[in-house]
Formats: sequence, C-alpha cells, structure tokens
Amino acid sequence: MKTEWNYEPCSATRVLVIVDDAPEFPSYWARDLIGKERFAVEVIYNGQTFYIDDEDGSGWFKVTNGGGPEYRHGNLRVKHVIQKLEHSW
Repeated sequence: MKTEWNYEPCSATRVLVIVDDAPEFPSYWARDLIGKERFAVEVIYNGQTFYIDDEDGSGWFKVTNGGGPEYRHGNLRVKHVIQKLEHSW
C-alpha cells in the first residue's frame, strides 16, 4: 500500500503506543492521555520518525490519501511502542 507525507513517499506503520508528556508544549492536546495506550501511526519521513494519532482511523487515512495538510492530525509524543499492528509500507 502506498503511504505518503506531504505527497511524498514515506514509511508508515500502525502501532499501539504509550503516550508520553510533551512539557515544552503547555497546551499539548494529549495531556489527559499520558501513560495510556493509544492507537497511532508511526511515520518515517525524510529521516525523521514521528507519531500521529490514529484512535479513530484518521491518521491512517491521512497517510494513505497523500498526507497533505488538508487532513488534520494530532502529533503524539510516545513513551514506547507496545506493538506494531500491521505490515509496514
């Protein structure tokens, strides 16, 4: 399956993670989720690895539909990945 970030190829994997704090962001949207399990997408793009929320499937939708800014996403700080859920692309 083709996955993209900003309309460029990326590697993407659905994962189950433990959410971590992002103290440098006082308004971190996921602060109430710190320490809890959450579905996410691990994205590797341009040499960087980051995680976007996928609890409702929107993260996977984004990376499989071009990864452009027209699809909102929530960045997640991740303490650790519990499990990879599907094949990586």
